[in-house]
Amino acid sequence: MFGCALWTLWSESNKTVHERKQKSGKDISDTIGWYLRELDDTEKESFRSCSGIVARNAHGEVLVSRAVFHPNVGSPFAAEAIACLWTVKTSTKIGWSKVIIEGNALTIIKKCQSDQIDRSEIGVHIRDIHQISQQFGWIRFKHTNNVANQLAHVVANMSLKREEPTYMYGGVPYFTVRRMEAERQREPD
Repeated sequence: MFGCALWTLWSESNKTVHERKQKSGKDISDTIGWYLRELDDTEKESFRSCSGIVARNAHGEVLVSRAVFHPNVGSPFAAEAIACLWTVKTSTKIGWSKVIIEGNALTIIKKCQSDQIDRSEIGVHIRDIHQISQQFGWIRFKHTNNVANQLAHVVANMSLKREEPTYMYGGVPYFTVRRMEAERQREPD
């Protein structure tokens, strides 16, 4: 718990310095709470993880949604890298040649953007992402905030609770429709 709080404070401090983004104490506290709940859920699920993937077109319409299970994931950090890897794999299987991969894990996004060899615990996943990325005509990795990534998070959490992987063209599973509608209502015109 202490390590999670320190990591979050360090991360937010870096965002303040490098990106000139500053969160309130309440927001930082909420983020720490969210990470702790994620860690508790991971421990309860015997290190199982589920990646939620939502692909949208330029108009914000959902083209594909998917939940992929991963047994024995070593850490939430590795789970984020695996989610990015499955997003890249899914995009190639569909046959897209131009994609923007968005994720809320800034470190993972930066590692995907970098050409340097990654020697961290997730290095093998990053290498796989780099190798598969060569199949695209154009690919960009973009950091997004948690709010923009909520639908994918709901798809993953609900699939994990239901123990049902999903793969849908043109929409989302019925248990996430309310979240998708709420996001559509909040989007500016």
